[in-house]
Amino acid sequence: MKEQSVIVLLEQYCGRKLYIEGRRCNLNIPDDISVIGFDDNPLSAFSMPPLTTIHLPKKKMAENYISILRSVLMEGRNETCFFSSDPILISRDSVCNFLEKTGGI
Repeated sequence: MKEQSVIVLLEQYCGRKLYIEGRRCNLNIPDDISVIGFDDNPLSAFSMPPLTTIHLPKKKMAENYISILRSVLMEGRNETCFFSSDPILISRDSVCNFLEKTGGI
């Protein structure tokens, strides 16, 4: 069974360079390496193959930041605030379906 490698890009603009270098080294995405981006850049859908990415709900995150700022600046609160936002996987063609490829676990 062939080993599968995964590269996670924290900055999707690096993805273009990775795709170019992968082709230069005769690596096929997703058969040889799987690639996942992290900031859901709209252009990632137009990569060849389209880049799988993780979307962060930026609007919800901004609302949380504003709420924290408001409570500190307008209400004088100073306790630590916590919030979380669930990331959303935008599945495209840059990741190998390992279970399908190997016939399951």
